[in-house]
Amino acid sequence: MGKRTLFWMGIALCVAANLAGRNARAGDVRPLNLHEMTARAGKIFEGACLETQVERDQATGLLITVSTFEVRDWLKGSGGKQIQVRQYGGILPGGSGIVVAGMPRYAVGERVILFLHSPGRTGFTSPVGLMQGKFALVAKADGSGYRVLNHLGNHGLFQGMSARELLGQDKAAASEQKASAITREASSQETTMRSAMARAMASGQKGPDLDDFKTLVRRLVETPFSAVPTASASSPGGGVGVPKVSVRRTEGSR
Repeated sequence: MGKRTLFWMGIALCVAANLAGRNARAGDVRPLNLHEMTARAGKIFEGACLETQVERDQATGLLITVSTFEVRDWLKGSGGKQIQVRQYGGILPGGSGIVVAGMPRYAVGERVILFLHSPGRTGFTSPVGLMQGKFALVAKADGSGYRVLNHLGNHGLFQGMSARELLGQDKAAASEQKASAITREASSQETTMRSAMARAMASGQKGPDLDDFKTLVRRLVETPFSAVPTASASSPGGGVGVPKVSVRRTEGSR
């Protein structure tokens, strides 16, 4: 085995380890709730996929998928009207390539909300919790708008979330002290948040309304979340009970 082959094998192992750390922090061993995903994400946006292609990264020589999105709404972070998402792995037209278990794919024309990790040193990124961080916009049957669904059917999306998280510290405390009075005399913002939360949770796995979902995310961006686990020496992946990332190479037809 040549030195060049060993070099690129080493690079690939480093990338896989980096992905393992990201996925561990994303908690892909269990469903993430919306507040966790919002806190972990470096950027969150609503957009439509314009182009997606598999290519060799010039800096590392690794196989990556580059997807370009038209950004229609920034929910966290900022940027221009387009963004490129560079993910490790992908399948070439002949069928050969690298498959990273749980890594989402995108189709041209697909409308999504993406919760993305901040890019690493290689410039690669991935959705928070892998497929959990990709929300498809699904048209309502009556044509009145869109609902939002991730790969898990939104399972656990609102689990463990409190009024304190959704309304903010001061408003939640006031709600606890004067619930009935605040219900009658709620501010416009609080009324909007309460009704959005109620509709989103009532929608269950059908998916919350797009506008309600974005309202909640914007609220959570401004609400501190302190339960994000940090890496520890006893857990190389950076979390407790974290599974290894599965990276599989595929061979095309000959």
